[in-house]
Amino acid sequence: MLFLENARIMTMAGAVLENASLLIKDGLIAQVGTGLTCPEGAEVIDLAGKTLTPGLIEACGRPGLHEETVGPIGADEDEKKERLGTYLKALDGILPNDLSFEDALEGGVTTVNVCPGTSAIIAGQSAVITTAGSNIVDERVVKEPFALFVNLVGGGNFRQGFRDRSEMIAKLGAELQKAKEFMAKRDKAIAEEKDVPEASYRLAPLVDVLEGRLPVIMQVVLLHDIQNALELAEEHGFKLILQRLSEGYYAIEDLVQADVPMIVGPILMNRRGLFRTTSHKTPGVLAQAGLKFALSTEHPQTGIDHLVTTAAIACREGMPEEEALKAITIYPAEILGLADQIGSIEKGKKADLVVWSGHPFETLTRVDKV
Repeated sequence: MLFLENARIMTMAGAVLENASLLIKDGLIAQVGTGLTCPEGAEVIDLAGKTLTPGLIEACGRPGLHEETVGPIGADEDEKKERLGTYLKALDGILPNDLSFEDALEGGVTTVNVCPGTSAIIAGQSAVITTAGSNIVDERVVKEPFALFVNLVGGGNFRQGFRDRSEMIAKLGAELQKAKEFMAKRDKAIAEEKDVPEASYRLAPLVDVLEGRLPVIMQVVLLHDIQNALELAEEHGFKLILQRLSEGYYAIEDLVQADVPMIVGPILMNRRGLFRTTSHKTPGVLAQAGLKFALSTEHPQTGIDHLVTTAAIACREGMPEEEALKAITIYPAEILGLADQIGSIEKGKKADLVVWSGHPFETLTRVDKV
C-alpha cells in the first residue's frame, strides 16, 4: 500500500481537494479525500506543496512510429505505396524504447493513441498503449485496434496518387460500398443457411467500421473537410471522431449539431500550406460554444511532452482552466473508451497519476513523479 498525503489533488471528477490524501492498493485508488487516516503498514509519501493529477492522455500522436533522431529510416508512420491501407497496424511499427516515450513521461503523458501517418486516404489502424513499461510493445497495449485512421485533407504527406479531395472522398465511398456489398452477400448466405463467405483482409476492417466495432478517426483541417467528414458518417452510419480541426471555429453550428467526439490540435506549430489557419484560439472558441474535446500535440507536429503546454496556451487564449485540464485527461479517456479506468482520480480506478512541483500550467512547474 502507498499513502500520498498533503497534496493538492485535481481529480477531474469534482472540486480540487486541498491538503488531501490518496491511498493506493494493488495498483488501484482505494481512497481519496481529506481527513483520511493512513493504514498501518502503508508507505507514506508527503506531497506538501505538490499537485496531483491523473496521467495525461495523448489522443492522437505518433511516438515510436516517427522515431527520434534517426531520420527517414525511423519514419514508420507512412506506407508510401499504399493509399487504402485498411489492414495496416500502427502497433507493428512502434519502437517501444524510442526517446519520445521518455519525453512523454517527462511531460506527464502516460497513455497515447498511436495513429498511422497522413500519406494515405486510409492510413491504417491505431493502437492505444502506455508510454512506460516493457520493451515488448504488445505488453503495453491498452486497446488495439482502437480506430481506423482516415485522411480527408489531401496534399500533406501525399507523395503520389490521390491529391484531390473529391477523388479521395469518392475512393473512400467506393471502399465502403464494397464492404456493404460483402455484408449483403454474407447476410443472404446466413439467411439461406449456405456457406458464409469470409471478408478479405482489406474489407474486414471496413466491415468492423460499418458494424460499429471500429470507430473512424478522420483528419480534417478546413471547413469543408469537417463538413465532408460529417456527411460521410451520416451517409454510411459509422462512428466518427474528428481530428485536428484547424478551422473548427468556422464550423461551430455543424459541430454542435453533430455532437461527435473531437481531437483538437496541434495548435503549437507554424502556419504553412494547408495548416495556415491554425490558431491558438481555436480550443477556446470551441469550448465557449459548449463543445467537449481532447487536445492533442499530434506528435511529432508538436513534441508530446508539450501536451500540457498546449492546454496551458489554450487556457490563456480563452479556454476555461478546468476544461483545458479535462481536455488532456478525462475527455480523451472518454473518447478512447477508457474513462472507467483512467482520466480522473476516483476510487476504483487505476492509480495512473502524475505529481507536479506546482500547478501544471505554470511555466516553471516540472513533473516530479509519474
